This record gives sequence, C-alpha cells and structure tokens, in this order.
Amino acid sequence: MRKTTSIGLFLALTLSTALLGCTTQAVALKNQHQNADAITPIRKNTLNVADKITIDSQPTGVIWQIMPKAPGNLVAQGNGIFISLVRPTTSPKVLPEVGDQPYISNDGRHWSPLPERIPAWGRAMIFADGWFYVVGESVPPNTTLGIVLRSQDGKHWQTLYSKARAPFTAIRNLNGGFIVTGQNGIVVSSRDGKRWHEQQLKLIPAFYNADYFKGSYILTGDAMALYATKDLKHWENLSSENLLSPGPRNLQHNAEHLLLQTDDHLYYYHDNLWSIHKTTKDDTRWSYIQKLSPTSDYFLATVAGTVIQSKDGKNWQSLAQLQPADDQTTCENRCIIYDYQIVKLPKSLD
Repeated sequence: MRKTTSIGLFLALTLSTALLGCTTQAVALKNQHQNADAITPIRKNTLNVADKITIDSQPTGVIWQIMPKAPGNLVAQGNGIFISLVRPTTSPKVLPEVGDQPYISNDGRHWSPLPERIPAWGRAMIFADGWFYVVGESVPPNTTLGIVLRSQDGKHWQTLYSKARAPFTAIRNLNGGFIVTGQNGIVVSSRDGKRWHEQQLKLIPAFYNADYFKGSYILTGDAMALYATKDLKHWENLSSENLLSPGPRNLQHNAEHLLLQTDDHLYYYHDNLWSIHKTTKDDTRWSYIQKLSPTSDYFLATVAGTVIQSKDGKNWQSLAQLQPADDQTTCENRCIIYDYQIVKLPKSLD
C-alpha cells in the first residue's frame, strides 16, 4: 500500500506523546516575545478567499477503533486511567443541587462511579502536567461563578479558583501555563496552575477557545470576537470589522499555520495573511479540528467517518477509518481521546 510508510511514521511520532499517561513537560508562561510580529487583524481589504479545500479520500487500510461511549460527555486520560464526568439527572427546568460525579476506568471500557461528587458542573476537562483539570460552573448557591478544579486520581479534588464572575467554557494548556475562557468576556490565566489572574475583556456572551501562536495568545468567541496579546495584559481586537461568522469556534495551530474553525467557515492565517473558506454548501460537516500532540505538525479532522490529516489546513489526506471496537478490545495502551471519544490506534506500521 503506497501510503503505509508515511502513515506508520505519523503514528509512531504521535504515539510517543498521545498515549495514556503521557504529557509534555511544563515550562512557565514566558514573558519574552517570541517571533515578535503581532498577528494581523482580519480586514475586508486583506481577507482572501481561499482555494477550495482538497481531500484525497483514497482509503489507507488503517483502522482506528472507537471504544464504547464513556459515561459522561467529558472524558480525559492520564496517569494510567480514564476519567469521565457525569452530570446529575434532573427535569429540564430544574437545576441540579449537586455537582458532577466522576467515573474512572483502567481500560476505557469498564467504568466505576466514585462516591464523592465534585463541586462543579464541568464544561471542559484536560490532562496536563500530571493533573486532570476541570473548569465550569459552581454548584448552588454559587451557580454564576466559574470554578477550576484539579485531581491526579479522580478521587481527591483541589479547588484552585472559584471567584470568577461568570461560568467557564474551556481550558487550554498553552506556552507552559493555562488559559481559561468564560462567559461575559471572562479570561483567567495561570503560570503554575495554582495562582490565577482574572480579566474581563469585553461583555460578550462567551469566549469559546484560546491558543498560542508565534508569541501571541489568541481568544475567540461570540459576537465575532477575536483578540490577541503578547503579555496577557494589553489585548488587541483582531475582528473590529466583524468579518467572522457567529457561533462556537475552534483554534488550532502548528509551526506555520493558525486555523480558526466555525460552524460554516475555516479561516487560515499564514505569512501574516488571513484567508477564508466556506465549508457548508459543498462539504460534508467536519468534526472539530484537533492535533494528537501540541508539537505535531498535523491537523486532524473527521469527515464522513474518515480521519483526515493536513499540514496547512487546505490539502487533506485520508489517515484512517473510524470503526466501532469489538467486544474484546480494551485500552490499556495505544489509546487516545479523539473527538470526545476514546479511540484505539493500530500498532505502528513498518
């Protein structure tokens, strides 16, 4: 098969950083400006219409196995275990009185509930630097407050920050520290995961995601918001002409390219220029674009059950087919969290 060598190399590289319990080494949030050029704002006179996205859909013969769905919508892996958070069950118009219940698994298939609930309704969970981090909304009577928790085993949780003026929406481990986004324009940052600094940039419904690209932190959210800063203090509005499509969005980058994904558009940033591609009319709906490790050059997405990869966000190649795992498959090794699911990767190809 003509793509076997390249796919085997890709899997070998990503397995070293993406498998159970592995994480990148932490480095404190840097004050110095790396690659000092500021990110260019999105403007009508410089926003290019990109060439059509190309997808080489030739099957590769590689299968990624999807494990049975975790108990809750949030799932993360690390320290040799999987953790999933399950929201309390209530009627649609009644707020739960208690927080999420953690479930734990050693193999990605068999789950056990833990007796103690966490004091939050989780919106996002990641594993970084040996800890599971959860952000979301405090339980009653503090349901308007954002909260940050962490745990190493899913049983014992530390409350790191619980004073945010609005619930949190996402957390990213960026440049050796943490950026947490929230509703009402709230952003909280930390260099060490212990001490947190809160800001309110703009009264918008929510910031959805953050990234760090060539020395700049970037935030995106509702009301066509896109902001950047180099020092986490002075923020520049990159979308003053309101050219971004509305709705939830996703930021991902590699060494040379920054991608901003919305429901119906994909924005590219490369060589200080923005370009745009509309994805709803001719393209099958994509999953959220992601990477298997922060250092990988490859962006990944799923289209019609096929995992595709790209280095520039424009030219994509098939990587693998997604198929349900058989009843005997477990996840003690070679498993990742991909598109909010536990996925078993094949053995590295020669």
